Amino acid sequence: MTTQLAPRPTVAPPPAYTFPTPRTRVLGNGLTVEHFPSRNRLITLTLVTPAGTLAEPAGSEGIATVAASLRDEGTAHHTGEQFAAALDRIGASYETRVTDGATLATLQVPVAGLAPALGLLAETVMRATYPEDEFERVRAIVTDRANSARLNPGMRAHQVLHAACFRPEDRAGLPESGTATSLKGLTRDDVAAFDRANLLPERATLLVGGDVTPSALDDLLGEAFADWRGRDRRAVTARTADPASPRVIVVDRPGSVQTEIRLGLVGPGPSDPRYPALRVATHVLGGSMNSRLSAVLREEKGYTYGVHGWLRGLPGRGQFMIATPVDTPSTGPAIADLVSIIETMRADGITDAECSGAIDELLLGAPLELQTAAAVVNQRATHLAQGLPSNWFNEHRAALKHISAADASAVFAELVAPAALCGAFVGDAEKIMPELEAVFGGSAITVEPF
Repeated sequence: MTTQLAPRPTVAPPPAYTFPTPRTRVLGNGLTVEHFPSRNRLITLTLVTPAGTLAEPAGSEGIATVAASLRDEGTAHHTGEQFAAALDRIGASYETRVTDGATLATLQVPVAGLAPALGLLAETVMRATYPEDEFERVRAIVTDRANSARLNPGMRAHQVLHAACFRPEDRAGLPESGTATSLKGLTRDDVAAFDRANLLPERATLLVGGDVTPSALDDLLGEAFADWRGRDRRAVTARTADPASPRVIVVDRPGSVQTEIRLGLVGPGPSDPRYPALRVATHVLGGSMNSRLSAVLREEKGYTYGVHGWLRGLPGRGQFMIATPVDTPSTGPAIADLVSIIETMRADGITDAECSGAIDELLLGAPLELQTAAAVVNQRATHLAQGLPSNWFNEHRAALKHISAADASAVFAELVAPAALCGAFVGDAEKIMPELEAVFGGSAITVEPF
């Protein structure tokens, strides 16, 4: 008896992907609206205002997070509970997020509830009242979050790496939600004044994604935001400084059975022409399960369950980072291998196969992540927060396609040197310090308590 097998289907090449071009208009009050039409019946609205953590005054770290969290906790028309009930009635959700360069307020709602949803979003920017009792509650929540982050070894390691890479006067080196000390010093009036000064329509962008016609959207926007006017003309100034000199910080956690390892440096950001090549090189080094770091530290040596290298995008600059947890006895060997892998990659370069594989993963993965209106809006919001133009995504993809192994190797060798790396380690200092001194003998090593 002969078994007949169906012929294997032919796999077509993936279709070319282009990030959607929004329909852009500017309302009479200066508010920019970018509309991404789609068939999604769940509408995503994200209001981006260019005042993130970098705009916070010195000593008031966390004020942007508290301010954003208070917008829906009381308005001229609703108490916080009434606002939440109004969202429930139309099946909507509302949340805020603060990045380095912007505050993002996102409201999602079924298309049938779009009109009242726009009205509620407009309330949060035009008529928020920042009630004193809600301020105390929100500040306590943010303070608890800041304290919890300090007590989490992985999150503490990230914070310490930022502190090592950036100077003390640079906001990028401080915890996103502020510190217990900075939050304690905030007042309700401070928070209200900060938010109102930065809620200016001519500096804001409203992103809209979903199944709504342009004419219907225009009518609804005119009704919801017609009364929004600028109330303060002060410029948004970012607290930045030149990168710090390479240094190593150890957070002593006596008895810890593992060490959280973080290495990093300040480098080019997404708008820099070297960024595409550096992104490819970083992916080869530690961006996937097939990366060089994973092949050695995870698969060959068994030091860790996972190691990752990536780039942090900031307005006008970026940060190269490597992160992995290892058991305490493996700390020294793991760091030595990390440095050795970087040095080998600098000396020998990246192979053609590694380069093409990394580019394929970067290019083919993005469209899978951008299949909903919410994902498209969130991606565009991230670009706005970093000060990137609407065509950046497509131009970046085009640039990636033309990166050669020689390009990626040259940029990596130029920018990523072991001697330029800052280090952050959370672990048992008594057990790991001798090994750290052997690797980082030429750098200043500071020890601080957990």
